[in-house]
Amino acid sequence: MPHVLIVHYANAILTTINVGCGHCKKLGPEFAKAAEALDKEGVKLAQVDCTQAQDLCKHVKGYPTMEVRLNGNNTYPYKGGRSAESIVEFMKKYLSLECSINISFYRQIKPAVSQLTGDKVAEFTKSDNVVLLGYFQPGSAEEKEFQKVAEKFRNDYSFGSVKAPSVVLFKKFDERFVPFEGKVTEEALTNFVETESVPLMAEIGPENYMKYFESKLPLAYFFYGDDEQRNKYGPLIEEAVKEFKGKINAVYIKAAQFGQHAESLNLEKEWPGFVVHSMEKDLKYPFKEKEITKDAINKFVKGVLDGSIKATFKSEPVPEKQDEPVKVIVHDNFDKTVFQSKKDVLVEFYAPWCGACKNLAPVYDKLAAKYAKVKGGDSLIVAKMNAVANDLPESLNFELRAYPTIKFFKAGSKEAIDYDGDHSLKAFVDFLNKHSTKLNNVQLEKAELEEEEARQQKAKEAREKARKPSEGDSKDSKEEL
Repeated sequence: MPHVLIVHYANAILTTINVGCGHCKKLGPEFAKAAEALDKEGVKLAQVDCTQAQDLCKHVKGYPTMEVRLNGNNTYPYKGGRSAESIVEFMKKYLSLECSINISFYRQIKPAVSQLTGDKVAEFTKSDNVVLLGYFQPGSAEEKEFQKVAEKFRNDYSFGSVKAPSVVLFKKFDERFVPFEGKVTEEALTNFVETESVPLMAEIGPENYMKYFESKLPLAYFFYGDDEQRNKYGPLIEEAVKEFKGKINAVYIKAAQFGQHAESLNLEKEWPGFVVHSMEKDLKYPFKEKEITKDAINKFVKGVLDGSIKATFKSEPVPEKQDEPVKVIVHDNFDKTVFQSKKDVLVEFYAPWCGACKNLAPVYDKLAAKYAKVKGGDSLIVAKMNAVANDLPESLNFELRAYPTIKFFKAGSKEAIDYDGDHSLKAFVDFLNKHSTKLNNVQLEKAELEEEEARQQKAKEAREKARKPSEGDSKDSKEEL
């Protein structure tokens, strides 16, 4: 079996009819372009519809999820961008392919660590944005540790080995090279690579966001409105954050293109702006001083890291009345409703624009109405929270990767139990029978079962219709599909 890049998606990745997964739809044309470029060399790009092949998607937490399968056996997460160029570039590095979107390419297999002679070192250091050289005695313990780290990062950076006891990281940005200091171990080298391979400040976009996200370090954003602001304040901020390298990452971000992201970080849309996002707990720290200076930014970042500056939280107003079966939770009443009510609580975290959330709504309403009528139903709260308009409280120890995300909290416990069933009324009832403190024997009535079956059949027919182009579709619309 050839090397395969697989994308798991919800509903349809290459259709403009079913918009249940907006990110999947956006990825579609780029994925198709990359597939055309890679197909001739035995690298296949495949897609799995997780609404139809649920057995293949049990490990998938959000859509789209991309992963690489080598020779039909080992599977690895895809860590590249979502443009056609990024996909091809990722597979080129992962499988050592020399290629581009528009030109033919050839395969050049090489090991994770290239063995170099002295005359090849200079050329090798220019072969990638980030290059690591290890100087080892063959077969030494240090060389083996270096090999482990090279295997871990082989799809991201280039590694070479020369006979001598040292490691040097070469890069095309900031300092040209950085020597490794300390004992060579896998852990120490991993920390070294993760810290030094990231620019002091780079422009952030879809192609490199995941690298920052996966580092788990707080991310400082400098929003600029034009080149004049970038040139005026950028150098000041770079100097201010330099001492925190390895503790925080910092990036430039174009307000004209990504200004909407400022709102999600609790930053007012006024440029220039600066904000720190602690992604591990989704905490936001907007800089509120009137003037951006080196000393002010340095003091602010130091305060974020030592805890003297507190995060800000976004919340809708607490509802004055809760007349509907599904209760509305906002940031400011989350802990009171979920942890202090002494009741079981099922919470849906949703986004207003999410198609899957909209499809779930009528089922979720029926679930809440059903439990409001059963004996002992007041021991359970069925609730929802707009996770775009409200921040998660600090009391929660998870982050949202997809919408809707549904969690169950037992009375008296802060542990969140993931709801992993389908979005049918029966699946929810089965889940609550298993996990509820008191309501362990709730049954669906015959009419409810028949209504559920009819709803699922209707949804199936809608999906099939969405996948089948109509006879009147134009050539352009078919190309978009």
